[in-house]
Amino acid sequence: MKATDEKHYVARRRLTFCEALKAAFTGWGGPKNPRRVRRSEYWQCMLAIVIYYAIFFALRYLLEDVMGWNVSGWLGVIIFTLFSVIPVGLWVMENYGRLHDTNHRDTWLQGFIAPLLLGTIALPFMSKPIGTIQSPSDGILIGASGVLFLIAGVFAVICFVFCLKDSDKGENDYGPSPKYTTIEPENDYLEEE
Repeated sequence: MKATDEKHYVARRRLTFCEALKAAFTGWGGPKNPRRVRRSEYWQCMLAIVIYYAIFFALRYLLEDVMGWNVSGWLGVIIFTLFSVIPVGLWVMENYGRLHDTNHRDTWLQGFIAPLLLGTIALPFMSKPIGTIQSPSDGILIGASGVLFLIAGVFAVICFVFCLKDSDKGENDYGPSPKYTTIEPENDYLEEE
């Protein structure tokens, strides 16, 4: 390719908080139509998840410690699970999209999620004091869950590094770039790279 044939890429401006949430909730095309998520959308959505959980735990504190209502135990687990569906789904979809934007397969995230879920199966055994473990299978479960958590930690670090990378310019295996365009800047929607 000649130097004169190279494309000149221009970066679009960063998404605002509201634009990022709108793009996250309206842009999902399903597993057959994966989308790419740029860094500004990703970090704005991660901020929204932190704010969501801060409000949730503040309300729980008010209900439990200030007003004296008992929302612990099974009721608390059920409430927390119901209120976690949306932010966990948002987290998963944004991470998948961020991996796609840097041209990485979403199996990297599955390498984090699967060992984490499998490792939690042995958590009740891990809460036993060392002297009360009565069978070798308890020790094997504790060791296996520790290895699974270690694997999940390694994949979490790898995925985090991928999420820090800049968007691929141009089209990759998952579609056109949501950040870069070859159109010359005409208005404030575009800014030079």
